[in-house]
Amino acid sequence: EKCFDELYMVKKDCEEVIFDKIIHIQANLHVDGKLTFKNCKINAQDSYQINITSSGVLEFDNCEFSKVRRTEKYLIDSKGKVNFNRCSIYNCWKLVESDGDVDDNTNDVEVSKSIIKFDNKFAKVKSTGYAFDNTLLTGNLLLVESKVEGFITSNGKILDLGEDARIFTTLNTCTKCSFIKCGHIFDANHGYNVVESSFYSCENVFVDTSYNKVVDCDFFNCSYIFYFLCGENTVEKCRFLDCVNQIFFMSSGAITSFDSCEFRNISQ
Repeated sequence: EKCFDELYMVKKDCEEVIFDKIIHIQANLHVDGKLTFKNCKINAQDSYQINITSSGVLEFDNCEFSKVRRTEKYLIDSKGKVNFNRCSIYNCWKLVESDGDVDDNTNDVEVSKSIIKFDNKFAKVKSTGYAFDNTLLTGNLLLVESKVEGFITSNGKILDLGEDARIFTTLNTCTKCSFIKCGHIFDANHGYNVVESSFYSCENVFVDTSYNKVVDCDFFNCSYIFYFLCGENTVEKCRFLDCVNQIFFMSSGAITSFDSCEFRNISQ
């Protein structure tokens, strides 16, 4: 095990790798250079933070995050780069806050070949009064070959984190991912590029967004897929199977083109 119990600094142009450890974050970390955690389990329940400067890079490779839940500060406060590769993120909240410019196409946070999962234990914690505003991951996010899984609550509702809560914000590109039992996935008026991804039993997939491009995606048993779309949107080569309720609901003046899409067993 490794416990960070006093201020820990990685200086600019320096690289450090920590591997095969159970990590306890009990003090602030400051990263000017590059810090990599490999094959680690990350525990962080307190208000301490990992601060990444504009020159800093923080990487997690094959790491596990479990129950990292923040009521105030995010665990990672980044002005640089944060990468998750082959990671498992279970029942976590307020993990990364990135200061990336929404109008900048640079990816400040990258998640690849990882699993993000919420289960009924998360619902119980939420009901105890945690502040579930904001999001799990913020910043210009690239999501690749990853799986996001929610759950059905006891009253039959799909995971919904609340009116002001989102799993992601400003997700630039999503490629070859799967989403299961999730709601409000793509939200907040930002154009999303979603390619070769699958959605199973999801609702409110694209909500109040504009200038989306959705290509070669599958929607199974989903509802309210495109809800209150604005601006111009493109949907190409997508398949909609066993979907229900208002699949498409456009705002006044919205333009959405559907090209080479398949619809089967659709009901209102």
